[in-house]
Amino acid sequence: MAFGPYMLFVLIAGAMVLYAIWTSANPSWPIRIVVTTEGMVECRGLPRQRVPRFAEFFEQHVQAEPKLVVLACRDAGGGLRTSFRGHIDAGTKQRIRNYMLAEL
Repeated sequence: MAFGPYMLFVLIAGAMVLYAIWTSANPSWPIRIVVTTEGMVECRGLPRQRVPRFAEFFEQHVQAEPKLVVLACRDAGGGLRTSFRGHIDAGTKQRIRNYMLAEL
């Protein structure tokens, strides 16, 4: 079965629509912090001068077992969107959000 020019156009247009839906539903997360039982092991997207303060905060206030990944980005209105991967209670999530809002 050969694809004609119209069918190829429809397939490409469909792929572009699916890509647009995917990227709008799944924002890129420019800030990524990985915390383990040993402390903050990865930090991407934070200003360098603030990394030590974040490391100290996570060491003192977050008990990550075995691993916690914090993803954050700014939304269009200037608010902070966060996503957490790992086992963590709601109160600690809110504490991390509040700290990030104050520091960023």
